[in-house]
Amino acid sequence: MSKTHPQFTKPELQQTQNILNSNDFGSRPLVKGFTIDSETSMDLDDALWVETHGDIGKIQIHIADPTEAIEIDSPLDKAVRKRISTLYLARGIIPMLPFALSEQKLSLLEGEPRLTLTVEIEINQKGEILNYRIFESCFISLGKLSYTEVEAIANKPDHQLFLPIVSAQMWAKVLNNVRVKNGAFVGIIKGNYYINEDGDIQKISCNSQVLIAEYMILANTVVAQWLTEKSLISLYRNHSPQGGDLPEDINWLELESEDRRNFRISYSHCLARAMYEATCQGHFALANPHYLHFTSPLRRLADFIVHRIVKAELAGKQSPYTEDEINDLAESINEFNLEQKQNKSNYLKEKRDKTILRTTDYSTLETKDFSRLIQLSINNNSLSEIRQEVEIRLKAKQLTNTDLSWILFKTQDKTLHRLIIDNLDENIVVNLLDNCPNVIDEINLLEYQELISDLTRQIFIGRVVITLNEKQLTTSDAVKGKSKKDAKTQAHKALLEAYVNQELVSPSEASNPSDKVAEVIPEVPEVIELKHEIPISTLNNLCQQKKWKKPKLNYEQQNGVFICTATLQTEEETITKVGKATKKKMAQNLAFDLILIELEAVESSPIA
Repeated sequence: MSKTHPQFTKPELQQTQNILNSNDFGSRPLVKGFTIDSETSMDLDDALWVETHGDIGKIQIHIADPTEAIEIDSPLDKAVRKRISTLYLARGIIPMLPFALSEQKLSLLEGEPRLTLTVEIEINQKGEILNYRIFESCFISLGKLSYTEVEAIANKPDHQLFLPIVSAQMWAKVLNNVRVKNGAFVGIIKGNYYINEDGDIQKISCNSQVLIAEYMILANTVVAQWLTEKSLISLYRNHSPQGGDLPEDINWLELESEDRRNFRISYSHCLARAMYEATCQGHFALANPHYLHFTSPLRRLADFIVHRIVKAELAGKQSPYTEDEINDLAESINEFNLEQKQNKSNYLKEKRDKTILRTTDYSTLETKDFSRLIQLSINNNSLSEIRQEVEIRLKAKQLTNTDLSWILFKTQDKTLHRLIIDNLDENIVVNLLDNCPNVIDEINLLEYQELISDLTRQIFIGRVVITLNEKQLTTSDAVKGKSKKDAKTQAHKALLEAYVNQELVSPSEASNPSDKVAEVIPEVPEVIELKHEIPISTLNNLCQQKKWKKPKLNYEQQNGVFICTATLQTEEETITKVGKATKKKMAQNLAFDLILIELEAVESSPIA
C-alpha cells in the first residue's frame, strides 16, 4: 500500500525531529515479547508475551507509549486530535502521526528498546481474571512475526518463541470460548471467518490472525474495568441494544448467556452502533460490562487519550481532561467514524458498480447484482441495453419487487409496464406497491382506503390513493372484492392498471363508492322463525335414535347468501329441504328445521 503524507506543519515536524533525537528510557522495568501483524505492517503498537504456570496463564500485553513523548497541547498533540485516526485507503495511508514516529521511533520494532504501557493479567482455565496490574515499562521485541510465521513456530519445539506462542494459542482459545459462552456475537470465530469487534466478517487462513485480536480485547477490557473501579471519566467504547423497538424493561447486563443469544437473534435489527462516551455502559456485542480502546495509540485518537488518563492515574495525578473535554472528544470521534464508514461504504459501492457495469453476459449476474444493474441502467438511460435479460427474468419471475417498482415508476417504457402487469402474481401486488415509498423517491405515500366493509351483506369496497411527485392520484372507480383481503388486492391491481393506462384521477374526481353498493347488494332471504330451538342438534339426535345416517349437505353461495341443501334418507322416504341465510350455520339450521317439520307431519307428533 502506498503512503500519502498530507503535510504536517513546521512546528509538528520540528517536534517530530526533537523526539527522534531523544533516547530517554528512564528507569522503567524491562519487559520482553513479540509482535504479530501482517508482513508489511510497520506501525507496530502492540506486543505480547504469554507463559503457562500449571493451571494459570500469565499474560503480558505491551502497548506503545506515544503520550510520553508527545506533550498535551503540543503541535503534534493538536495534529492527532485533528486527524483522529490513521486512514488505510485504496490510494494510500494517511497517518495520524508522522511515519518517522508511527513506523520508526515509537513503533515496537524488533531489537529496539521502546517505551510501553504493560497490562499484566493472570487467568485460570475458566477464563476468569485472577489478578491484573498496569504499569509503565521498557519493551524489547524478540521478534516481528507474521501470521504465517506464528503458525510455523507453533510446530517447532526448538524455536526460542515456541513456548510463549503455544501458550498464547491455548489461552486465546480459553478466552474466546468464555466470551462465546457468555453470548458475545462479535470477536468470535465462525468456521473460516472471524467476526471482528465492529461486526465486519473477515476470512481467516490461520488462527494467529485471531489470536492477537483476542488479547487486545482482553487488554481493553481490563483497562476499562480498572478505570471504572476508580470512577474515572474516560473514552469508553459502549455498545447498547437500547434502540429501535426494543423492550424498555430489559437490562441486558443482567441477561444470562442463553437469554443474551436469544435477545440478539430477536433484536439484532435494531442494535445501536458502538459509540465513545465519557462513562462506561458496557459492550453488548462483546458481552463485556467494561470496554474501551487502549491498544492502538499510534493510529487511533481514542486510545491515545485513554493512555494519557491511565498514565495520570498511575502517577497519582489528576486526569488531564475535564468531563466536558472528554464529551467533546467523544462527539468528534463518533462523527469522524460515522463519516469514514459512509465513505468506505460509498467507495465499495462505486467499486461494485463499476464491476457490474463491465459485465457483458448479464445472465451470469446474481439477483442482487442484476437489481443494481437495473437501477444503474435506468439512471444512465441505458435500460435498452439489458432489456432482453430483463424480459427473460420478468417472465421467469426472477425480478424483485424493487426491480418492478423501478421499471414501473422510473421509466416510460409502456411495453415493459404492460409485460409486468400481465406477469404479475396477484399475491405480491399489495407488497409491491406498499413497498414503493421505501424505494422510489417519486412516491411519497401510498394508502389503502377501506371504504365499505359489510360482513353481514358481504360487501367489501376500497381504493388505493398514491401520492406521486406530491400529487394525490387514485382510480376513477372504487373496487369491490369477495372479502376484505380480496378488496385490498383488487384495489392495488386496479391502481397499477390505471397507472399503466394513464387513467389515474384526483380523489375529487373519483366516483362515489355508494354507487358500487347497489351493484353488489345480495338478495337477503326472508327471515324465517325456527320452529325448533336447535334444529341441527335435534335432527342429529333423532338420526342416532333411529339409526339413520346424518343428512347429506351441499352448500352454494350466491351474492353473499349461503344456500344449504340437506337430504335425509329414512327407511321409507328421502326428504330434501333447502335453507337460505347470510350465515352458513343458519342456512343449515333452516334446512334441518324444515326436515323436522315434515317428519312431524308424517308421524303426527312433535319432535323434541
